[in-house]
Amino acid sequence: MSSATPNTDFTVTPQALVILERYFREHPPSPMRLIHTTGGCAGERLALSLEDTQPGIDDTSIEQDGYQFTVPHELLRKASPITIDANRLGFIIHSSMELSQGGCSSCTSCPSGSG
Repeated sequence: MSSATPNTDFTVTPQALVILERYFREHPPSPMRLIHTTGGCAGERLALSLEDTQPGIDDTSIEQDGYQFTVPHELLRKASPITIDANRLGFIIHSSMELSQGGCSSCTSCPSGSG
């Protein structure tokens, strides 16, 4: 069973709420999972994905402004405080976690990595 942690360092900005409200106006409500992805040109990053399963034993469930977020306990510990923000291109997730930057030195799809 997951634990619910209402008093975490987890914030959703008004700009991010606008995107969530716009999306869920046309789609069924769904919890979102904060994930840590690695690799590729972008390097490491935190991202949101839609969730179709219940939070697991190693997850923390956070309700913020009427939206349900699932964060693995270990990621929450490493990344807090976490702020879900947005700009015109999508979500931006700020945290205290040190993430390695991507680079195009080995990527052939980027002009700067092709030679």
